[in-house]
Amino acid sequence: MTRHTALLLAASALLVGSAGAQSAQTDELTPTQWPELERATRAVPGFAGLAYVWVDGGKYLVPALTDVNQEEKARGFLRGDRFWKTRFQPGVGVSRGYHPARFSGVQLVQAAQVLKKHSPNLTVRINTSRNRVVVYAPPPTVQRAAKAAGVSERVQSAYEQPPKVVFDVQPRVFSLGAIRATPLKLGRRPDISVRVTNPTGTPVIFHPKCGAVIVHVTRPDGSPVPPAQGAVCADVLEVMLLQPGQTITLPASPHSDLAALPPGEYRWVVGESTFPFTLTR
Repeated sequence: MTRHTALLLAASALLVGSAGAQSAQTDELTPTQWPELERATRAVPGFAGLAYVWVDGGKYLVPALTDVNQEEKARGFLRGDRFWKTRFQPGVGVSRGYHPARFSGVQLVQAAQVLKKHSPNLTVRINTSRNRVVVYAPPPTVQRAAKAAGVSERVQSAYEQPPKVVFDVQPRVFSLGAIRATPLKLGRRPDISVRVTNPTGTPVIFHPKCGAVIVHVTRPDGSPVPPAQGAVCADVLEVMLLQPGQTITLPASPHSDLAALPPGEYRWVVGESTFPFTLTR
């Protein structure tokens, strides 16, 4: 298997700290900070900075790597380095897990320097979550400048939205009898499926959790129903790469105790998407 097909890259990468309280600029480096990224990449081959990843609506900070075998080395380096350890929230440390990257830190710095030299008036940064050099200018302006500098693959406008997957949850009619007859398996319900599709023209990284997709349940007015007692799923980060147009189907991991709900109309909620469904007897 390769990282250029949909695959599990880190079946048991345990996240030990949320990055929700991190600075919004943790994953964006200014020109004065580019040498730190270059230095780190030379210490840890394939290192590409720190990346935010989203798992069940939570934001986590992990190393970005072109070589996933360097995860432990990267974590050790980050814990002890004078610059990089200040990028994490005090008391949290380096989270386990990683974010696969296409370009190393050295490659990003080189592209940023070339672009800045070619277009000195542009505001150029390195965004390590996107694994791209980003420019604070409209996309057409950025595209022209990047093409002229010969670094188009590594540069994008900061105003472009990163590509996202789309979801579909099935079934839309579900019975309490079926729920009670089918026990959960490690917090997952194989009888509820979530289709994950990459509708874009570029590969998209997707982070499931515990081999499933967390599905929340709300009432039609958007009010949440009580969550299930105890942890639905441990914080296990997994990494999948979806090729353009590719769809995978994963079991759902419901955030609510469906068996405890009365019959009626509800909504599945995955990320920013909602899907109405009917719960029957």
